[in-house]
Amino acid sequence: MCSAPERASEPGLRERGLLADKFLHEKLPFWQNRLKLQDWKISILSVHPSDMRPHTLGNIHWDTDNKSAVIRVLNASDYQMPFQATLNDLEFTIVHELIHLELVSLPRSEASRSDEEYAINHLADALLQSERNEHPKP
Repeated sequence: MCSAPERASEPGLRERGLLADKFLHEKLPFWQNRLKLQDWKISILSVHPSDMRPHTLGNIHWDTDNKSAVIRVLNASDYQMPFQATLNDLEFTIVHELIHLELVSLPRSEASRSDEEYAINHLADALLQSERNEHPKP
């Protein structure tokens, strides 16, 4: 498994974006396999806040007929936190959106949306904590 790039100092905005994109494209197949979503063609895009709904850090759009999906995440250059925390948040967003994909066959409604988001956040957090405990950083 890959790990976040190690840096003595914070990378600049352009470098943050490039390093984060590399990190995301390594993490996506790992989590896709871990969640047994290998039969889906999933791509990931880094976008700016104006390309998403307010107060969101990511989203997923899927086509069940074609088994394809696009995950959009906030571009690393738009985060206002240390780079490692940004990478951790981006990975959380990927896992969160993939869990949505896993649940695609379940009935959904606007009324259940809040409960679904709450449950997905807890599942994503548990998966990430488990993975990080199994593979601690040197």
